[in-house]
Formats: sequence, structure tokens, C-alpha cells
Amino acid sequence: MRVLRDPAALLTQDLRGLVLVCPTLTPALAPVLAQLSGLVTDHGGRLSHAALLAREQGLPAVVGTGSATQSLREGEWVWLDGVRGLVVPLERQAQPTAPEGEL
Repeated sequence: MRVLRDPAALLTQDLRGLVLVCPTLTPALAPVLAQLSGLVTDHGGRLSHAALLAREQGLPAVVGTGSATQSLREGEWVWLDGVRGLVVPLERQAQPTAPEGEL
């Protein structure tokens, strides 16, 4: 997940597979939607610009959270349910390792 702090920086970064968390979706950020795996905004509603663009692209989105940019941290793993409007922070589980001597 990437929490938006500097909108201009996002236009030059690889966002493939990331969930973008931002205050609102500005027209300048619309081109990055195709790279994302999800979108979360602080502001907006079912008919907001962000919701409509995400729906058109088949992108899971939760808009109008009120405080996602303050409550979620950069790099945090989340479970996103755009149908029910849920953003659930997850604890990152340790990677399984092979028993000693096995590859």
C-alpha cells in the first residue's frame, strides 16, 4: 500500500499491485489508476470522481473514509473490500521457511 504524501511523485513511480491511499483523487492522478490494485480515499462518495473512475476500471475502491491517510501507514498490508466499503489493516505474517537442510 502506498499512502499519498506528494501527488507529483506518484506520476514517476511504479505503482503496479499497490493500494493507493490519498485524501481525494485529483484529475492529475487519474492516469495512475490502471496500475493500482486498489484505491482508498478520505473524501468522496458513491458518485464521486474517484468512485466512478475506479468502477469503470474494475478497481476495488473505498471512498469517503474520513481518515485513512492518518490511520494507515506507508507499507502496511490491508484487505480491501470495495463492495462492502471495508479497509482492514493486516499483520504481515512471517514468510514460511523450509526445514533445515531442505531447499
